[in-house]
Amino acid sequence: MSELVRNWWLFLITGLLFLITGVWVLLTPLESYITLSVLFGVIFFVAGLTKIVFSVSNKNYISGWGWYLGIGIIDFLLGILLILHPEISMVTLPFLMSIWLMLKGTTLIGIAIDIKQFNIPNWWVLLTGGILTTVFAFFILFNPLIGVFTIVIWTGLAFLTAGLINTMLSFKIKKLKTFMEL
Repeated sequence: MSELVRNWWLFLITGLLFLITGVWVLLTPLESYITLSVLFGVIFFVAGLTKIVFSVSNKNYISGWGWYLGIGIIDFLLGILLILHPEISMVTLPFLMSIWLMLKGTTLIGIAIDIKQFNIPNWWVLLTGGILTTVFAFFILFNPLIGVFTIVIWTGLAFLTAGLINTMLSFKIKKLKTFMEL
């Protein structure tokens, strides 16, 4: 705890970096989207690499290790393709987001129907959220530009939120440091 208190300013620096990044993302949507598209490729690359290492290192313990290896190789190669050609990632990202949102929305609808059967109050809130999420997913699917703006806006807001929280935490820790010194 004393190390955390002593280095309270690290949270402040982190918070300020998040705030600056959030403002940058919101002020430069095109550049931010290109950056996110490259990051999308890097994520596939790293995920593929970790799946390959996992499957090879566990081949004596997992009966279906070959499937992990195959999926890892596909993810790894897809990651390289997306890193080398970010324009592919830029085009596919809204569609993948749309599919993910459809899955989340239909899951919420299913959960709402399940909890209604147990007479849990406010089940309709989940149902409404699931329907809205699914409808929004269809908007993105049929107008990918909505997905592009959504990705950029939510990413920017997430960075701003993380920045504010880290900055506030740094000042709380600084107060704790002052209190501990007394």
